[in-house]
Amino acid sequence: MNQTSTDKKALIVGCGIVGPVLAMFLQRAGIDAVVYEGRPEPDDEAGYFLNLAPNGVAVLDTLDIKDEVIGHGAPTTSIVFLNHRGKQLDVLPETTILLKRGLLNKALREAAIRSGVPVEFGKRLKNVQVTRSTRPSPASRTALRQKATSWWAAMASTRGPVARSCRTPHGPSTRA
Repeated sequence: MNQTSTDKKALIVGCGIVGPVLAMFLQRAGIDAVVYEGRPEPDDEAGYFLNLAPNGVAVLDTLDIKDEVIGHGAPTTSIVFLNHRGKQLDVLPETTILLKRGLLNKALREAAIRSGVPVEFGKRLKNVQVTRSTRPSPASRTALRQKATSWWAAMASTRGPVARSCRTPHGPSTRA
């Protein structure tokens, strides 16, 4: 969903998981975003696995990219939380999507590019200069602070111990 372009622009530094997602949301808000990545090229085999929880899947659904992204993963039937000694602390009996991090990055990057977001590799942020003309107004800063605070509060309510093992329909899979 592309909104009409405005004179508002954003530079996003980093083309990991968050960069392309943020760029697509900014695009929906009418802000032209470009994503800079310091690496010279994508590394779609990078990283290990992660679980995409229902709130993450909901974000993908909002962007209309859920099916293509979760197609790179496999559903799990539960997550087992263990402490550093291997003692089971809890079980989350919720379906999540187990994905290789690099494949998630690839799917998100490709979705952003398809939606018209430029992604440029080999570019690093070296300097930022804030001038009076680029500084947001006090009202804008207050609104942004309130949104960020409510977002962090919502995220904090879903956090728990680190998941070190998950169960897939094919049996347990433990992170190394």
